[in-house]
Amino acid sequence: MRKLLWRYIGTLLFIALFSLGATVLYAINKVLEDDLYTRVERLHEHVLDRIQVFDSLLRVEELELDSKLQSALPEAYKELKALPGGLPGASSETLKALTDKYGLDEFYVIDKNTVIVATTFKPDQGFELGTISSELRSFLLGLINSGTIKVDRINVSAKTGIWNKYAYYGPEQEEHLLEASVQIREHLVRTRSEEFDHFLFEQYFADLAHNRALIQQVRIFLMNDLNIFSFAGEKPKIQPEEITLLNQAGQFRKVHDGIINIFSKVDLKNSRMAGAESLVVNTEIDMSAIKQLNSRIFIIVLVLTVLFLLAAYTTLTGLLEKNVIRRIHLINEGLERVADGDYSTEMVVDGIDELIDIAKHTNSMRIRIGDRESQLDEARNTLEIRVKERTSELQQEIETRKEAEEKLARLATTDSLTGLMNRRAFDDLAKREYVRAKRNSLSLCLLVLDLDKFKHVNDTYGHDAGDKVLVCIAQSLSGQARKSDLIARFGGEEFIMILPDTPLEGGFEFANRIREIVASKEIDIGNQIISVTVSIGITEWDVNKDKLEDAFKKADTYLYQAKEQGRNRVVSGDKRQSS
Repeated sequence: MRKLLWRYIGTLLFIALFSLGATVLYAINKVLEDDLYTRVERLHEHVLDRIQVFDSLLRVEELELDSKLQSALPEAYKELKALPGGLPGASSETLKALTDKYGLDEFYVIDKNTVIVATTFKPDQGFELGTISSELRSFLLGLINSGTIKVDRINVSAKTGIWNKYAYYGPEQEEHLLEASVQIREHLVRTRSEEFDHFLFEQYFADLAHNRALIQQVRIFLMNDLNIFSFAGEKPKIQPEEITLLNQAGQFRKVHDGIINIFSKVDLKNSRMAGAESLVVNTEIDMSAIKQLNSRIFIIVLVLTVLFLLAAYTTLTGLLEKNVIRRIHLINEGLERVADGDYSTEMVVDGIDELIDIAKHTNSMRIRIGDRESQLDEARNTLEIRVKERTSELQQEIETRKEAEEKLARLATTDSLTGLMNRRAFDDLAKREYVRAKRNSLSLCLLVLDLDKFKHVNDTYGHDAGDKVLVCIAQSLSGQARKSDLIARFGGEEFIMILPDTPLEGGFEFANRIREIVASKEIDIGNQIISVTVSIGITEWDVNKDKLEDAFKKADTYLYQAKEQGRNRVVSGDKRQSS
């Protein structure tokens, strides 16, 4: 009976210990796998932090290139338009000569179907840009015959992966677009150094895998709907169907000889690079060490199981006679308390055999588990504090950067004295009104105002008094204008206005009202009250015939007539005038 009993007990012990070993192996692998993906997520955070800095460094270079491209495109178009074949007939040699002349890298001529019909870069000849994305197609079609220049952000070529700065020009009365580009890495080598280019595109991202257990290498790629490219120009080993899978699922893995390659799309968040491209992080993980560890644990568990069974068969009879069951029950109660999270109650078992050893080891395990739980709680609390602090710091940085950008935008478009638009901002908005009026056959009035004898004010009362007069005039204009009206200080004591959807008769009445308001103003300059007058030239802008410069010249001519006729009057093109 006893022999049969121990056969069953031995079998159960063997199954239990073997299952415990398998569970331990599974738990270890599960913990390692969870830890591995946590490391990958943290790695993505490091990548995004570096991308933000990378983005900021490139932004500094873009400011110079924006101005260069905006000035080069109209001049290049004039030269191409003068050729017998116009834009579509331009040869690659002609375009190459223009790139050398204006210090650019490539020129492209794009037709109304977004197809490149002429270029200095032969691999792009015949490529349809609209296939990259629907957003890009809409953007290009909207530029045709618009008379505007659009400078795009820095991005990669959809076919070659080369980093470029692109700008597009849609001349009026033209069914083709002229595109110019600058290769960023060559530009950095020319303007900075090869060391700067190497640092920014290669070295800056090269140490991402440093001191990261199991992670052997990290590669950074950019991907669009057509292709995938590396930051440093290295072609990634990925198949077209895997690009499709990555676009759909956001992640996939490849396993070969114990090496796991995880390809993950990472959200670019607030980066200026967000748009046509997606960021892809390739994390290479060496799992061979974990496989070796699993094999050793399995062998150790198997050997311990066999040894324990041999010892059990020779000693169980004596253990039963020493009240084994009672002490096992005590141990079981202690383990249950540990399982329920009670690590403070000591397990007390008498005797001098293996059960007391088990009790001692279990008590030791209880203490270690309790210490580790305390350490984990402390680490978790510390991590939460660090995350909150870092989040707060990032929020402050974002707010500071946003305030600086808004201030720069205001400085770039506003006259610092009067608060009105400056000439540059006025020109941009005037072009939009020109396009809108031409498209919808609307009337526009353009007014040019000039303070009478303003030099006398400055010479007599000082420039501070002159500034107060200018501010007062600006406030009078703003107070009478509609929200849709454009007002700007055009320089010195001269102001300019555009009245949308307004015929000449309505504009004349508005100008006369402004003249009367200004003449009636009593301006306190500190030690006395003075009055000033304005002369105004007004014309109805024929957008089908005249550009902004032509309309301005007409209004300016009428202004000078108002000056010659005695000042403090309005002169318009239909020979009406007021005084």
